[in-house]
Amino acid sequence: MPCRERLPQFEALYKKWHKDGLEIIGINFDEKGETGQKLCKSIGQTYPQVWVPSDQTTRVLWGKASDIGSLPRVLLIDRAGILRADCHADQLEQEIAKLIKHPEGGR
Repeated sequence: MPCRERLPQFEALYKKWHKDGLEIIGINFDEKGETGQKLCKSIGQTYPQVWVPSDQTTRVLWGKASDIGSLPRVLLIDRAGILRADCHADQLEQEIAKLIKHPEGGR
């Protein structure tokens, strides 16, 4: 699963950029929460996770509200709460560096 393969990358970026203001919040769609928790623990994940409840009605609502159609979905939001990038994981570090260098979204 691509999102699981990217978790170590996200953790490395978090450790590198957190001191400069980067925050990461993972949204976990695993049907069994303990599966995701074990995985996160095994890679030493330090950023917080939101666990989507397992009942189907709530999961459908989460999907509609978040507009997450595929995983991983990476949204970069600046300090003012403005969405600055909806990017692929391979572009993530470049986009983070731009936002850290120009916190107001300027390029």
